[in-house]
Amino acid sequence: MSKDRTKVIERIQARTKPENKQFVRKNLEISYQISQLMKEKGWSQKGLAKRLDKTPSEVSNILSGLHNITLKTLSKIEVVLNEEIITTPIEACKKY
Repeated sequence: MSKDRTKVIERIQARTKPENKQFVRKNLEISYQISQLMKEKGWSQKGLAKRLDKTPSEVSNILSGLHNITLKTLSKIEVVLNEEIITTPIEACKKY
């Protein structure tokens, strides 16, 4: 990568608010986990969309990792996949 491009990236990262960095990180982790669960079940985006009563493009946005997933949508995805995607620390202590 060129020095100029590296400097631009560093400036952008320095200006990015911590809550935005955390939002992107968590969203990417959630979308990756959903993708992995779909892969394990042999499901396509189209198949998940049908089960969620959403369009394939909506599921594509969710899986991009940059879409703001609501808790309601996340809960519906968990029910449809029959898998937990998010476990709170309190819940984790009870389970493990």
